[in-house]
Amino acid sequence: MAIVLPVFIFLFVAIVDFGLYFNKRNVAQSAAWNGAKACVAGNDHLVIINATLLPLKAELDTPSPSCTDSTTVPAYKIITVKIKGNMLSPFTTALGLYPITAVGIAN
Repeated sequence: MAIVLPVFIFLFVAIVDFGLYFNKRNVAQSAAWNGAKACVAGNDHLVIINATLLPLKAELDTPSPSCTDSTTVPAYKIITVKIKGNMLSPFTTALGLYPITAVGIAN
């Protein structure tokens, strides 16, 4: 019993941390995709990216990610979104794990 409880708590914290990371990674990917779509449409992609990242309360690592043309397919636009800081719970924030970078591609 003395070893079961610490193992159970460790597994529970690990599952919660992975769930938080997975959710925030999906939101960052959505922000990159929406930013690329806005760039193709000629809209302000920074407004779209910041609005998508608003629920995370996260800052962009690069102040203004730019839309670039794809080198392989000319009609595509690519945008990379990097989120500043650690994205996991307070249990693993000190470890500095899991920086989040997402790439959005649209045509």
